[in-house]
Amino acid sequence: RKFTGFIVRHHVMTKLVRWLLIIGTLFAAWLGVLTNVIPMNASTSVQAVVYPLPIYFLICFGSYSLFIIGYRLTQFKDCTREADLLKKEIAQAKGELTSKGFRF
Repeated sequence: RKFTGFIVRHHVMTKLVRWLLIIGTLFAAWLGVLTNVIPMNASTSVQAVVYPLPIYFLICFGSYSLFIIGYRLTQFKDCTREADLLKKEIAQAKGELTSKGFRF
């Protein structure tokens, strides 16, 4: 290849952009069904499931988020060495501030 002086950059779709695109597409489809832009000749039982679909998604997303947070908290590793270093730095900072007239 001959160098033309332009830098070619590949546009990589991040996970956030991908999820927003998927959610936006699903929401647009749901809104189209809700406003009858997309005709849906379905029974009332199917419509009863389709209309509150965003609420179901929010409940599932919230449950998944709580599960992931709980799981990550159980897998969190303690850093005893770093905690000891932090305590020493705090003690050193308190000593320096005490020498300058601060009271704790």
